[in-house]
Amino acid sequence: MVCRAVVDLEKGIPPWRELLRMLRRMEARGEVRGGRFVGAFTGEQFALPEAVEVLRKHRNEPAIEVLVRMHASDPLNVTGRILPGARVSGNRAILFRNGVPVAVRDDSGVRLIGDQSPELAWRARQKLLGSASESRQLRTDNASQSPSRLN
Repeated sequence: MVCRAVVDLEKGIPPWRELLRMLRRMEARGEVRGGRFVGAFTGEQFALPEAVEVLRKHRNEPAIEVLVRMHASDPLNVTGRILPGARVSGNRAILFRNGVPVAVRDDSGVRLIGDQSPELAWRARQKLLGSASESRQLRTDNASQSPSRLN
């Protein structure tokens, strides 16, 4: 899926207005499909026809919780660029729950982002620290604020 928010992250490519012209021509030829595929993004979006079919297939399936740990320097980390929230510096790890950042690990431990259940807090700690024997503290953030360290 391509949209302006994704294109704006890339360097060394033509501006969105030029890509948009090309994508509209590709849509007219049936090479890509235009529409609103991902609700988190505004504006025009384009995807390959086979990607649209996959998105439609999974649209009405029951949600399955998926926790993914990602190093903050990973190019796929779009926290604070495309996803809402503060950017997370490269020396940290982030835990995503169904694509939404829920916790960050840094040198002093694990910090929750927003209001999370005690069960998710425990699982986040296990995923980000890797071992129950590590004695790092778990801190929480107020959901109404951007992520920040609490003492």
